[in-house]
Amino acid sequence: MTVFRLSAEQGRPINTFYLSRTPKGLLCDHEMPTTEQQPGTLEVYVGGFQPAQGRRCQEVSGMKICPSR
Repeated sequence: MTVFRLSAEQGRPINTFYLSRTPKGLLCDHEMPTTEQQPGTLEVYVGGFQPAQGRRCQEVSGMKICPSR
């Protein structure tokens, strides 16, 4: 719910990156993408995941919240 509240306060859409089942053949080494953050996005990192370099993030309720510049 915190993620949805933050998204609403920022007026930004969210993508939870949730997959109900991982597609067969998908290799995931838990590395974050190296691409630039898209304008108008709000990235939320939980658990051991860390934002890519250059993100402007704040700690909120144990999560890292990174609005785009």
